[in-house]
Amino acid sequence: MSIKQTNNNIKTHFNNYAIDDEWGNLYNPSNPISYSFIERKKKVLLMLKEYGVKNKKVLDMGCGSGAIMEEIVKEGGEFNGIDFSENMIIALKNKYKDLIIKYPIKVEVGDCTKTHYENETFDYVIGMGLVEYFDNPDILIKETIRLLKKDGKVIFTIPNSKSFDYFMVSLLYPVRKLMKFIIKNKQKAIKRKVYAPREFDKLMKQYGFYVVNYSFYNIKPLGYPVSKFFPKFTNWISKHVEYKKHSIWKYFATGYIGVYRKLEY
Repeated sequence: MSIKQTNNNIKTHFNNYAIDDEWGNLYNPSNPISYSFIERKKKVLLMLKEYGVKNKKVLDMGCGSGAIMEEIVKEGGEFNGIDFSENMIIALKNKYKDLIIKYPIKVEVGDCTKTHYENETFDYVIGMGLVEYFDNPDILIKETIRLLKKDGKVIFTIPNSKSFDYFMVSLLYPVRKLMKFIIKNKQKAIKRKVYAPREFDKLMKQYGFYVVNYSFYNIKPLGYPVSKFFPKFTNWISKHVEYKKHSIWKYFATGYIGVYRKLEY
């Protein structure tokens, strides 16, 4: 499959998700599958709050339905969002009509790897659930370098390939494939690239970034297949360990958040 075909498939996937605000519903606490999305959002916002967003310019690459937009502008930041899904941007504008009028918000349809912004425009560049859709994220990272101010920071989230949950999903792949065949499920999942956190940190270092902070999210002691069939119970367990400090829990986290800053020469 060509890169163009892959991009079109991903675009179609997110355009479909935006219908009836299905993507926005992934941040609804009453939705059993929303836990990981909510925790990712919480921890990214905690990091931003730690550094401060007041009077700062923020670019949310792949902003989707605007998950972090409201919190940023209400803390005094200027929000800029870009997403290549037209339906996502339409859904965002419809949902936040009043907010967009009241606060400094600019959202648009576009390519995160080829933006029109001038060099060194932003204090923060954020990519939540973005990097994993690139077979090769080099072009995305290079654009981030161009857009970031000298003392700016980039926050990327990635799926954690070292998690217990991912290990179980991989281990049971033949079983999952057989079950799909039996129930005649022909729906093809959008492929996501997974990383070991150290591997991704090393990649960012190659482009002149160093790690200033990090966090793990969606701690799942009960991995697949328990999490698949008993999501509410799994989430209940996760809530009790999500903010535990012991290093062992990182091996049960399905996601990693890295905060990076450009090296000064």
